Amino acid sequence: AAFSGLNNLEELDLSNNSLQNFEYGVLEDLYFLKILWLRENPWRCDYNIHYLFYWLKHHYNVHYNGLECKMPEEYKGWSLPIYPETFDLDKDDEEWERHKEQTVQTVKKQGVIVTVIG
Repeated sequence: AAFSGLNNLEELDLSNNSLQNFEYGVLEDLYFLKILWLRENPWRCDYNIHYLFYWLKHHYNVHYNGLECKMPEEYKGWSLPIYPETFDLDKDDEEWERHKEQTVQTVKKQGVIVTVIG
């Protein structure tokens, strides 16, 4: 694993790379991580982003920023905490379309992306 042996690392800046997701298990040795910088990466919000989402959810003491979907096009601009709400929705469903429209409108109206941890 890329971060094995870095057990005491408290801050990790992965900004401005070409990261689209993390392979399963790559973050497991970061026991004392407190801050994770993720901005300016082309995050691909599909099934492969699930590991990162669930790792952050279970490591709620880790503060992170910059996790915004760049691909695929239908999720571009969505923040990671919003995207996983769509995991179990059928894209052809009317409820899915309403959810998608409301989320995009909320993000546009507010002009601020709020990251909820925990």
